[in-house]
Amino acid sequence: MFRKPVYQHAFIGKEKVGFSKCYHAEWDEDLGDDAAQLILNIDIRSTSIPGEEVAAELFDVFKNNFFQDLEKDPYSRFEESLKMMNDIIVEKESEYGTKFLPNMSTVVAVVTGGTLYLSQHGDAEAYLVRKRHVNIISEGLHEGTTSGKELFANIASGGVVPGDRLVYSTARLYRYVTKMDMAKIFSDNDLKDSLVDLHGFVSMDATDRISVCAVGIVGGEGHAPVAEIPDSKPKRAKGGWYSKFSGVFADNKVLSFVSEKIADLRHLLDKWVENKGALSEWRRLGRDKVLLSLILVVIVLVAGIYLVRNQGHKQQYIEDLEAQLVSVSDKIDEAETKGTYDKSSAEKLLNDAEDMAMEVLASGYLRASASQYLSSIEEQRDYLDNVIRVPEVTMYADLSEKRSTVSALGIIPYDGSLYVYEYNGLYEIELGEVQDPLTIDDEKVVIDGAAFEDQNSILFYTEDGGIIEYDGFVFNFMDAESGFKSGIDVVPYATKVYVLDPIGSQIWKYYRQRASYGSAESYLLADDVDLSGAVSMSIDGSVWILNSDGTITKLLSGVEEDFNIDRSPLTSFAGATKIHTAYEMSQLYVLDPANSRVLVFNKDAKTGGLVYSTQYVFEGLDDIRDIYISQAENRMYLLTGDKVWYYGY
Repeated sequence: MFRKPVYQHAFIGKEKVGFSKCYHAEWDEDLGDDAAQLILNIDIRSTSIPGEEVAAELFDVFKNNFFQDLEKDPYSRFEESLKMMNDIIVEKESEYGTKFLPNMSTVVAVVTGGTLYLSQHGDAEAYLVRKRHVNIISEGLHEGTTSGKELFANIASGGVVPGDRLVYSTARLYRYVTKMDMAKIFSDNDLKDSLVDLHGFVSMDATDRISVCAVGIVGGEGHAPVAEIPDSKPKRAKGGWYSKFSGVFADNKVLSFVSEKIADLRHLLDKWVENKGALSEWRRLGRDKVLLSLILVVIVLVAGIYLVRNQGHKQQYIEDLEAQLVSVSDKIDEAETKGTYDKSSAEKLLNDAEDMAMEVLASGYLRASASQYLSSIEEQRDYLDNVIRVPEVTMYADLSEKRSTVSALGIIPYDGSLYVYEYNGLYEIELGEVQDPLTIDDEKVVIDGAAFEDQNSILFYTEDGGIIEYDGFVFNFMDAESGFKSGIDVVPYATKVYVLDPIGSQIWKYYRQRASYGSAESYLLADDVDLSGAVSMSIDGSVWILNSDGTITKLLSGVEEDFNIDRSPLTSFAGATKIHTAYEMSQLYVLDPANSRVLVFNKDAKTGGLVYSTQYVFEGLDDIRDIYISQAENRMYLLTGDKVWYYGY
């Protein structure tokens, strides 16, 4: 039988947007063999998602269901709990009209009856530390085939033994610490000190906040006793090296005699330490005093030789690290040269340089130099990607002056003004002045909107699959033959309206008639186009689809077209939320709010592909929800939850 596991938690890294927490259910000894420890370590990187509310509801369902029917085996209870948690995410996505999964990293685990049950999503990882060895035990649980579809898709299980350490993290720790160092950290200290040491390795380089919780498995009756690791470094036991010498010499008569004299020396030193009769003990030894003195000299010499050799090894190790940093510097210089004509080779050089610099940083030596090189690598990446870092933007309008609870969804240019909408309200902004909000509807919940130039109106799409048009005076509920299909994004183009439906992996097309819409028509002509991961759509004649994994799909006349993105950015934009272009635009824009940036691609008229151009990183501006590009003003308007900002480019 196992006893209550030891538990510790720590946050590592800088504060960021979103929500992070490790939920922990205490071990109940009264349950006997059914006693269990439950962990949910979760990170949600979006302020548009009610992170605390969602996480708390997930853990409540997990905890309540797992302990509800103890007659079922733990695996079945764990599996049922995961399914219920998946259902909650689906409900919440529908309720808030946004995708949660691309912004979530979480690991969920149960330890009961000597067995660990585990699942994870996103960047979260779980590690097992056993006898100074570390294994990633969550590897393969979040495969590409399940990404973007379910929060938890696969389960891993296996036995744990007393002395095991389990580490659950919302990010990949091997980015910042080596496997060897991690084994040492969690083998040589108690859990609290282990997390302190881990913080020292990771905090300097972590760009986001990481939630890490650690669990120590403790045995009870029926298990061999496991020594508790004390809070501070233990004192050397009085037997230590003396007993080791005696054990080595025990089978040799000559060396056995020396061993006895070592024991006498030990006895004398003990007396000396205790300050009880040390002088009389020395006199009692008689002729053995000379031999003991010689032995003491030999021990001092051996210790000195060991220290000198150890210092030499240490110096050689530092010299090897210095040589490694020279190689890092050479790779950075080579990447700078190759970047002008071979971006992919430059990227590989920088990745190799980063791995080498991280190894030096994790060694504990030359950390300042390694950090400087890592900064140089980031600067070189910025140069290769033509990154423009914008420290400040100008506020254009403050919506909270009109409604303190505003939670804006999108921005639309219409009739010479800018309009911002939320789930039931519309705000006109005229020359920076926010007008009193108009109520779109008291019952319907708006999830998307767009300017409908052909009808000189604003079109709103509701979560139940309805369309409302605003002509500058009144809001009109529109009808369609056989009704409207459900989706997540709506784009008017010419006389038609297109609805993006990831669940059905389809785009529905409606023709605008005099006072209503025709029936839904499938835009896609083939069934082999996968839109299940689609998050946003824009149309310029071709239909451009942004997917949650950071890929872009191009469609023309209902057929997918192959195209290339030349000089692709070095950093993925997986998790981006908006794609924006228009017929009259030569550029295509992608909004990546998790990294506070907007990526710009030029359209290649000859090949039909894209050429990456630049990206704007808006430092200090979090939770960007939508963008509008005003080519006439050379301005980029950015919408946050309650304000509109602009940047002149």
